[in-house]
Amino acid sequence: MEIRPFIKEHGYVVFQDINNMLIGNQKSLSFINNLEVDDCFTGVKDNRPIICGGIIKYWQGCYEGWVIASHHINKYPIETARTIKKYTNYLIEKNDIHRLQTAVLHSFDDGHRFAKFLGMEPEGLMKKYDYMEQDYMRYARVI
Repeated sequence: MEIRPFIKEHGYVVFQDINNMLIGNQKSLSFINNLEVDDCFTGVKDNRPIICGGIIKYWQGCYEGWVIASHHINKYPIETARTIKKYTNYLIEKNDIHRLQTAVLHSFDDGHRFAKFLGMEPEGLMKKYDYMEQDYMRYARVI
């Protein structure tokens, strides 16, 4: 898998392939434009963006991690997981992160397993967290 710097066009391509049962019907994808910041990446396979992710700084040492994955990751599950874990560890070291956190949809079992694979631990339920008022679990990796 090739890693490229994230650009919003990658996000739009990947978002077209997301399972809408998880995220609902988005009326606006403008939030993707706000993800085009430092330390965000796109995983490309066969010249197609299949996963985007990165970190957003809250303050020194504390960051929010995010991932948008298309259904194409199912073709490369091990390679994708290893690539994300390697890149996550690289970003933690590069940015001297002492806390990396993320939110996982409460009903998304694969997301919970993946957060734990990245070394994160559950911290608590966030009720009505998204625009559809769905519950999420806060995960964090404290270093």
